[in-house]
Amino acid sequence: MFNFGRRIKIFVCKESVDMRASYDTLFEKTKGIFSLEDPFSGHLFVFINKNRTSIKCLYYDGTGLVLICKRLEKSTFSRINPFLVVMLCSLRQSLHYFLRVQI
Repeated sequence: MFNFGRRIKIFVCKESVDMRASYDTLFEKTKGIFSLEDPFSGHLFVFINKNRTSIKCLYYDGTGLVLICKRLEKSTFSRINPFLVVMLCSLRQSLHYFLRVQI
């Protein structure tokens, strides 16, 4: 179980990402897509694939990059607002809502 602090910002990338991407690729995407945010800031950066069946979350915990992955077998994650280039979840409840599974 991960315990994120209250000050953490959660950024969700609207662009679909190839889930074969690992630390270095997602780090570069973080610098490119979320250009105003430092990948070493400790904020959480969420990436989702085209079919909305897999996500990867990247964050820096002070000692190194942490990659959290989840793949759904029979359902999909919630849709992202198509009018936003980058979605910012300001509260942890917002992330729980986004990660909610649609059956």
